[in-house]
Amino acid sequence: MGHTRLGKIPKSEKWNGVVGLFALLGGEGTHPFDEQIIGKVAALALDAADEGLKKATNDKGLQLTFYALTQLALAGKHKGPERLSELGVEIGDRSSVLSLVSAFQDRLDQEIDREARRTDVSEMAQKAAVAALLASFGEESLPIFSESRESVEESLGLISSRGGFARLGQRFFADFMARFLNFYVSRIAADQTGSKLTPSISSVSEFNHALDRHCIQSAKIVKEFCGAWYSKTEFERGIDEQNAEGFVAVALKKLRAELAQQKEGEYA
Repeated sequence: MGHTRLGKIPKSEKWNGVVGLFALLGGEGTHPFDEQIIGKVAALALDAADEGLKKATNDKGLQLTFYALTQLALAGKHKGPERLSELGVEIGDRSSVLSLVSAFQDRLDQEIDREARRTDVSEMAQKAAVAALLASFGEESLPIFSESRESVEESLGLISSRGGFARLGQRFFADFMARFLNFYVSRIAADQTGSKLTPSISSVSEFNHALDRHCIQSAKIVKEFCGAWYSKTEFERGIDEQNAEGFVAVALKKLRAELAQQKEGEYA
């Protein structure tokens, strides 16, 4: 469960290249600002994201969201609707995977409203959790629209194992980090250029795809850590809110270290 380095990220996924795609969002096929500004925006965005992730460590909404993901995964491990009912997530004989995710999101909303102060970080975390669940449930081409208890239980089984939760954790932290970086790139680019971009649908899609790919690669740093922690902690003492909070703090520290390593590689 130590700090595993990724090695070099493929050239096409280097952070400056991703930000360079953002610079093309005007839809004209040319950069509205030069390579020097692109490099400055890229560096400032990494710095801002690092500070944002540092502050996010203590965000109760983020902590509750990750804890809720662990409990949903364990419901798949132990099977049966009883475990889901304990979480406040009800499924019936004609429930679908989409209705499960919707019920999970509604329950998480209630939990955050009751236990935490709603923040931008908690909103990002909730959206990242939903995106990660849908990606995990769809990885084996299971029928997410199928209305049956069996399809829901089969989908939950995908995230209940050590490997399944490792993949879920990677997707969750990757999506969460992508939302951070997107926010800071947009804001800093506007500050540096004094202009607003009017993007085309295709250019936004290309940028988002590159950003998501970059963050999935970056979040490999926590993939095996997620799976090992989930399996070991559940076996030894059970997963609770307190040890889930501790995990989030360490995972964000690893992501910050990864971003720092990337920045050093880009600008060395």
